[in-house]
Amino acid sequence: MDEEETQLLRNSLTYIEILLTRYEPRRETAWRVQPGSSLAGDDARTDPYHLSHSVQHALQVAIDHVQCLRSSLVERMDADKASVVLHTHGQATLLRGALENSARAVWLIAPPQRLERVRRRLTLQADDHKNNRAMAAVVAAAMAPPCQPRADPDTLFPRSEAEQWTQLVALFQAAGATLTEPKALKSALKFTGYADIVRTAGQELARPPDFDGSLDMGKVLEFAWKGCSALAHGDLSGSLNQLPRQVQSQTGKILFVRMTGSVTNLHFWTTLACMTITKALDLFDSRARKYH
Repeated sequence: MDEEETQLLRNSLTYIEILLTRYEPRRETAWRVQPGSSLAGDDARTDPYHLSHSVQHALQVAIDHVQCLRSSLVERMDADKASVVLHTHGQATLLRGALENSARAVWLIAPPQRLERVRRRLTLQADDHKNNRAMAAVVAAAMAPPCQPRADPDTLFPRSEAEQWTQLVALFQAAGATLTEPKALKSALKFTGYADIVRTAGQELARPPDFDGSLDMGKVLEFAWKGCSALAHGDLSGSLNQLPRQVQSQTGKILFVRMTGSVTNLHFWTTLACMTITKALDLFDSRARKYH
């Protein structure tokens, strides 16, 4: 590892420590939403699926991934030096979790209009309902005795799928939505997917001074998230494209290569994850405060 890579690792660990130091007080106290604040109004409109709770949960998950990243990186910490371990794929998986969840937090809380914040929270809940039922269907199928009819997954829930959907529509309309046609409502409350969430959240980030001024931060964050995802999934092309490699031997057209962890990518992804978490924390604090 050369001096430049060593400095990038130092910077990455510094960014993590600054972030975790800021976050630490929240571990002991509840995330306070002041009565009369913007976020309190959002919670009233999304009750019982409070927007503040969803943002808090996303940030806690993102921070947990960052803490795990630090634990995986630092093998030993002394007063004047640290021993670090660089993994090829596992740390990218952790950074993917940090990027994805912090982006979701920003995406939920960033829109200036309350109705859009409410809509996004309800689309997330609609997707949660759908995924929960899909999992229940798998469990019901796995538990069914051979040659016996499967249990209806709907019987595993206290409310029917139709009742859950009716509740979400009612909340959306009570928040000010004027849509009434079922098709339009279904389109409005359809979950957008994480690629769009990450791209949209990235547009809320300030461009670092050392970044090219022409770069679209939404696309930058999406690029980082997809890079981490490629390594998390073990994609061969992603591994070959993003990891340093050395050819060990060759047989015909087949190369045998040795891959190592990328310090440059680790630093890039860590920087963006810390930036996105910080942006979400700033937005939460601003919207949770009542201004007199």
